[in-house]
Amino acid sequence: MTDEIASSAELRPIGPDDLAEVRSLHATSFRVLASHTFSEEEIAAFTEHVYSLPYTEALSEAIERHQLLGAWYGGQLVGTAGWTPGDGNHSVARIRWVFVRPLFTGLGLGGRLLEAAEAAAMCAGFEILSVEAPLNAAEFFAGFGYETSSHGVRTLSRGQSLAVAYMRKRVDEQASAEAESQAFGKA
Repeated sequence: MTDEIASSAELRPIGPDDLAEVRSLHATSFRVLASHTFSEEEIAAFTEHVYSLPYTEALSEAIERHQLLGAWYGGQLVGTAGWTPGDGNHSVARIRWVFVRPLFTGLGLGGRLLEAAEAAAMCAGFEILSVEAPLNAAEFFAGFGYETSSHGVRTLSRGQSLAVAYMRKRVDEQASAEAESQAFGKA
């Protein structure tokens, strides 16, 4: 049954009309799934960050560029994943916004979304994928071949910060060819 939910969820680009639902999903998912790793103050600061202008602008830019995917099940948004070009490095894509509604975790949906975002970044020519993973999500990314390069903090509002793992994954030629084949329906 769990594989059925992940495989039957519809993946499609997020549209401008979905922005409020995306932010709500991100805030809810983090609040529930990170509660064993982060303090109430850190979770409140992240929630405030999700509704901030810079976060909203970054999401809006990704939506405009078709770099943010959503998963819908039963007509409801149940997960997201996206990517953006890395900061100043033309070979690095940054994987972002991987969130799954708490009732849908552990079903393979997050992995399916992550792989779709990776494939889109690879099709755009990126050779290295990076992620700034909150500590509660580092194990998830490690399961998909990401290696921790360092640890640090992500500064949020109100003087709060979140502990993160900076992780990377090099794309091999076979994976890149498979992603291109999948994206263009050649497989």
